[in-house]
Amino acid sequence: MRKITCLLLLLCLLPSFALADKTITLTFTGDITLGGEDYLRTAEDSFFAVYECEGAGYFLKNFADFFAEDDLTVVNLEGVLTDNNALYDTDALQSLRNAKAQGALVMHNHPGWRRKSLEHPEFEVKAYGEGLIDGIEIMNGAEFYPKAIARAHARKLFVSANTDIHDATAETYRLQGHSRNMTLIFARNNSLEALREALEARRTLAYSFGTIAGDEQLLKDLFTASVRTKVLHTDPSNGRRTVSLTNSSSVEYVLRFPGQNPVVLKPFSTLMTTVGRDKPLDVTVENMWYSEKDHPRIEINL
Repeated sequence: MRKITCLLLLLCLLPSFALADKTITLTFTGDITLGGEDYLRTAEDSFFAVYECEGAGYFLKNFADFFAEDDLTVVNLEGVLTDNNALYDTDALQSLRNAKAQGALVMHNHPGWRRKSLEHPEFEVKAYGEGLIDGIEIMNGAEFYPKAIARAHARKLFVSANTDIHDATAETYRLQGHSRNMTLIFARNNSLEALREALEARRTLAYSFGTIAGDEQLLKDLFTASVRTKVLHTDPSNGRRTVSLTNSSSVEYVLRFPGQNPVVLKPFSTLMTTVGRDKPLDVTVENMWYSEKDHPRIEINL
């Protein structure tokens, strides 16, 4: 009882202790890219030329005093933080080689952004030719690059989906009823070693705004792991079966059964269809893509 009384007294006294006022200044900045377009490399005012002439400190020197006045500076650095002295080279290909030498996995971002085709320019031909690229982004925000799926297959690259978010994620995703973009990595556990092994083995799928894309077998495996089937009734006159499909995942699936219009199997819900005597359940998942045009067709024995 004495301990309880002391505890109550302490709780009653807590509000009487005034907290000292303290102002914390936070600075949030936009995108900073420490680099430049390859075709501008030889220009006198290119990033590379200025870097060689002025040094790394030149680019933010006019903001140094401003940043020094705050308690925390947050910068969206669109690049890689590593040992720049060991990474940077005026030859972009050599920078990629240096990154690989440090153990980096290099992903090709935005392959279809502001481009009329996915044909390789000269630099990409060389980078891909040397095996310097490990993965490719096939979804960026609401953008989807279906042709990049074929490149991932041909070049043995892992696929990814990224937000490239420049504002609040809630504004773009949650408040609009969407989950944010995700790269699904099928790793044996959540260790760094297992994640890297899965990326190198290309066991990834890309998810964006209800669309899932990547390797055909992985797509099928994800669907069959997410959806349970059960025979509810068999018509004794013709053997036709009524089958339920229960989605135990938070992923929505757009299904097309033979000769029918597509139907939506919502997360954590069940729908029913019928299947003829001695036939497997045949379904095409139309919000899954394993090529520019193709969706996985799945047969489930009942």
